[in-house]
Amino acid sequence: ENSERMLREKFSLLKRRYGSIDDIEAAKLRRLKNIDTNISILRGNIGSVNTRIENLMSQAADMERAGRNVPDTLLRQLSDTKAELAVSSAALKARIEEFEEVSQRYDEDMATFIAGKQLIQTGSIN
Repeated sequence: ENSERMLREKFSLLKRRYGSIDDIEAAKLRRLKNIDTNISILRGNIGSVNTRIENLMSQAADMERAGRNVPDTLLRQLSDTKAELAVSSAALKARIEEFEEVSQRYDEDMATFIAGKQLIQTGSIN
């Protein structure tokens, strides 16, 4: 009884937003495509930052091999670039987690929509 009432309420909310399972699926795909685009951009940025780190480390190594001290500006640049990498990596991790959560939430909405529709049609939960 309680679970049936909750299902009716959730279905009612979903029914206001979506006309069908196809509408929910389309919304899911749009949202995931947007997140996936962000993930691709972050991966590209991380690749660029990694390349910058490698170049800065190579410059520092060349200076050390030549017997020169590595300038503070170069060390600071390297430190800042590593910090940028950490921020981008954390953002990527968050977006990947968001992708999974959003996907799961839409899948749950679809299951609720199907169960709610069945409840309305048959009068009971199967």
